[in-house]
Amino acid sequence: MRGSGRGLREGGWDRWATVYRFLERLALGRSLERARDQVAHVAGLEMAGPKPAGPEVAGSATPWLVVGDGDGRGLAALLETLPETPFVSVDGSRAMLERARHRIPEVDRTRVRWLQVRLPDPLPTEDLQAAGLVTTFFLDCFTPGELTAVWARLASELRPGGLWLVADFTPPGSLQGWRRLRQGLVLATLYRAFGWTTPMRSRRLPDLEMPFTAAGWERTWLWRSPGGLTTVTSWRKPGRAER
Repeated sequence: MRGSGRGLREGGWDRWATVYRFLERLALGRSLERARDQVAHVAGLEMAGPKPAGPEVAGSATPWLVVGDGDGRGLAALLETLPETPFVSVDGSRAMLERARHRIPEVDRTRVRWLQVRLPDPLPTEDLQAAGLVTTFFLDCFTPGELTAVWARLASELRPGGLWLVADFTPPGSLQGWRRLRQGLVLATLYRAFGWTTPMRSRRLPDLEMPFTAAGWERTWLWRSPGGLTTVTSWRKPGRAER
């Protein structure tokens, strides 16, 4: 659960940067790490599989956009899985971006462009038209109204036929029995903690599928962790890349 936003606690995510990994592991074990690894796995499979009609939709010269990755663990896995692909990494926290830079091996840093942006502010790029987009535990940081604006901003940066991989918490309502109760407790605790310490205004998990289904995107992959805590979904943007 990482994100950017506006509010009274502007430095909140910067303060979290030094302890985020430790507290994540303490509270959730390796659950979020496994989801990040699954995102990289799916990205590798999608890149290796058949491409939509059009030139080089996932070609190595076309960047992937990684948003709200925090301290860079998800980006590091993607760089390893896609060794010839350039990336643009966006986060609202300068401290998180600095930790991500130091995490990435020096040999890979030339493939990454770093941008500090608070979405839904525009990205300082000219017609990025990314081949892929990754958000890991980021979209959950927004209220439904904020999510609509953030989703539209990011969708505009992805080229037709491109892929958007989302790793996030599973909605409690889609689980059964004790897993449903546990998920509700985990999310309530996380939202309260981040609500106290960051600008994040959201207090519950929004419907993360709705923007994609409403816009007619095709779901190409669905993975849920064995305990049901996290879900990874891949969506393909409608349309064809221009020739």
